[in-house]
Amino acid sequence: MVLNIGGISNISVLRPNQKVIGYDTGPGNMLMDAWCLRHTDQAFDKDARFAMQGEVNGPLLDELMQEPYLALQAPKSTGRELFNLPWLDATLAKHDVSEQDVQRTLCEYTALTIANEVNRYQVGKQPELLVCGGGAYNPLLMQRLCQLLPDWAVMPTDEKGVDSNNMEAMAFAWLAYRRIHNLPSNLPEVTGASKPASLGVMYFAEK
Repeated sequence: MVLNIGGISNISVLRPNQKVIGYDTGPGNMLMDAWCLRHTDQAFDKDARFAMQGEVNGPLLDELMQEPYLALQAPKSTGRELFNLPWLDATLAKHDVSEQDVQRTLCEYTALTIANEVNRYQVGKQPELLVCGGGAYNPLLMQRLCQLLPDWAVMPTDEKGVDSNNMEAMAFAWLAYRRIHNLPSNLPEVTGASKPASLGVMYFAEK
């Protein structure tokens, strides 16, 4: 299984002789980054230092876990239109939680929402969860994923020879190649499309 932790977290379930399953599990770095920027003026929580100053707030975490999106069946997709600071502020209004505890709780929330979805699948006897995206560099988030998924070998894609920083660039290069050669590049079972299609449009410069 491949887990991409960007602003939103998404998984791709890869099993021999079975259709690929892919969808958004919920927030990735989006909430943590936004909260960190608001309170530390830093774009992201480097090495999870801000989060490590706090503790998980149980009541807040429990309420965040009630988000209806988490109960939807896959395939599903979400983004900043749902998981944003106004969404978080509406919940925080009911709780008295320190800035540090909020950051730590958001990290736990991200880890739990990912782990709950990963645990729905059994991918071989020794399943691997290959992590890419910015979240792969969050030591606390990676630690919690390892603890929540003891039956999985959790590791960054770097350990398989694929720099997680380059994953998205590689994906777009592959999409471009498929478009140039008019080859299908979507997975209908993931996107909900009615048929395979070559994605994108080519525009040629005027001579």
